[in-house]
Amino acid sequence: MLPAVAAAAEQPYALVIAGLGGEPECDKQFRELGERLAAGLRKAGVEPGRIVWLPPEGSRREEVARAFQAAAARARPDDPLFVFLIGHGSFDGIEYKMNLAGPDATASEFRQWLDRVPSRRQVVVNATSASGASVGAWSREGRAVIAATKSGEERNVTVFMRFFAEALTDPAADQDKNGAVSVLEAFRYATQRVARFYESAGRLATEHAQLDDNGDGKGVRDPSPANGEGLLAAQVALVRAGPQSARPDTPAARELRARKQELENAIEALKYRKATMPSNQYLAELEKLLLELAKVQQALEKMEWDADKRR
Repeated sequence: MLPAVAAAAEQPYALVIAGLGGEPECDKQFRELGERLAAGLRKAGVEPGRIVWLPPEGSRREEVARAFQAAAARARPDDPLFVFLIGHGSFDGIEYKMNLAGPDATASEFRQWLDRVPSRRQVVVNATSASGASVGAWSREGRAVIAATKSGEERNVTVFMRFFAEALTDPAADQDKNGAVSVLEAFRYATQRVARFYESAGRLATEHAQLDDNGDGKGVRDPSPANGEGLLAAQVALVRAGPQSARPDTPAARELRARKQELENAIEALKYRKATMPSNQYLAELEKLLLELAKVQQALEKMEWDADKRR
């Protein structure tokens, strides 16, 4: 839950890392996917200066470490951290590794780099082969870990990130039509389209994505209240409606935006618990939250309107 008053509007920080393809065609594929993902993040409102894009030839282990060091220096606790990994991975039965130009980076190294970033909400989308072996190593409270495969034994190149990137720009990804695409919605969108991809190709699926966001290190295919997964992913937005710049940045405006985020999180938590609640109780609590959210939104819009008139 966010504090009642935020020091400043949250500013997401994103790392997009494409590993070594091993052959020109794979390098080209990974580079194009990374560029598309970075472009989607910019379109989604992430400031270009807060997106680090490392292509296959630039993703040496020391460069990856420096990218995380920069994130640790710049990101504030309220700033969400997004990490996207594209390429080949491996698992020797003990530890996951991401294939980079030069020495590979191990799951333990990634864990250290991630832990040094102060962001309280972190999202790691690992779309490499064998990525399922990284979930347990990176699991932590406040961190959503998504892997394209169910284990380290699924070693084929994945298509998961192709569809996860689509969720940044496809209105269909906003399943509840609230003007934002959450990490959970993007996960579901991508998994559905991965299944369709293999079905239409008449192929047996060689990847089965999973998500862990409650810190227990056990990813699931279908996050829900029944298995305790998906709440954090539902509360972290990848895409938000409306311009993120030129908004009034006063203490009152920041307080309203923090309250709006708090209410949106409470609504997502309520929707997450819907199946476990009596219908009348759910509707009563939802109505109360929506009414308060509408009042906060109205106050924000008035503040922004007044600011526009003064310009």
